Amino acid sequence: MKIRSTAIILSVSLMVTGVLLVTNDSPAAQFPPSIIISFNEGGATLNMMGNAIAAVLSNKLPFKINVKTISGGSSMLIETGESQAAMSVSTDSGQAFRGADHYKGHAMPHLRLSVAGSPLSQGFAVRANSSIKTIQDLRGKKVAGGYKASPTQWWDVTAHLASVGMTWNDVSVVNVNTIGEAVRALIEGRVEAANASVSSGLIQEANATIKGGIRFLSVDGSPEGTRRMWVAAPGYFPLVVQPEEGIGLIGPTTLSAKDVYVKLGSQVSPDVGYEFTKGIANNLSELEKRHPDFKLFKREKLCKPNITVPYHEGAIRYYKEVGLWSSEVEKVQAELMKLAK
Repeated sequence: MKIRSTAIILSVSLMVTGVLLVTNDSPAAQFPPSIIISFNEGGATLNMMGNAIAAVLSNKLPFKINVKTISGGSSMLIETGESQAAMSVSTDSGQAFRGADHYKGHAMPHLRLSVAGSPLSQGFAVRANSSIKTIQDLRGKKVAGGYKASPTQWWDVTAHLASVGMTWNDVSVVNVNTIGEAVRALIEGRVEAANASVSSGLIQEANATIKGGIRFLSVDGSPEGTRRMWVAAPGYFPLVVQPEEGIGLIGPTTLSAKDVYVKLGSQVSPDVGYEFTKGIANNLSELEKRHPDFKLFKREKLCKPNITVPYHEGAIRYYKEVGLWSSEVEKVQAELMKLAK
């Protein structure tokens, strides 16, 4: 996987990791000069949200936050120690933590949760003037797929199709590696549908570049559609998105959704984890100014029991301090920590 690092070099990365691993025996907390947060490459929603966290929190915390991008899943950078934090989603994080599906044989037991954020909704984007009106109309049509460098996108499309009783076998797959390549393929006319987020920079570019703009297709949000989606892609659920919440929404549109996760590595010290988690929780209004999806982050829901990876020790300290930690969360935490051993 092609990895790009901004404002950081390997020697600094190793120094930071080393500092984080040092046991702090003194009463006063000690912090590294900086940590690294990683996320996928250019223009996608998690990229924009990750950059927002780095920009805002670097001015609020006792350490700076640098960024690193990767063409695939960012969880691997936490596991290797190349980053200390990462942007991801609940479904991909759970699979990586357990070593399931695309991560079979490569479990990542050092993943820990800082905050469970807003639902991230994605769907099939098509040209606005296309004759394709429903997902069922995609039978036999060219759809961006493969996503070898970005398994989350593969699962997104699996969920979209499953909601209406379809699978990948019902469409003509045009292989791409990333969501960026998928949207570019739509712009260039090489595919008739591509998976995208309604609030991403990529889809804004597509909407401005394609004559007439783009339009999103609704998934089946009925109880049966919801069941089919969950069976095929556990962790996904339908979410109705209003026109003012994104690009290409012709009236209320039902999309596939999963929770945004901001994660930390287990090697990150409790003090750093505490300050990082507290920093996000206390600066949601400022983060919202940089990306609208932070509006859906609710402070009282940053800690909840329906999680796919365990919480970080520092995050637990913060949630207990503000009264958000519950016996229900504790029970799930204990079960997930058994998988980390």
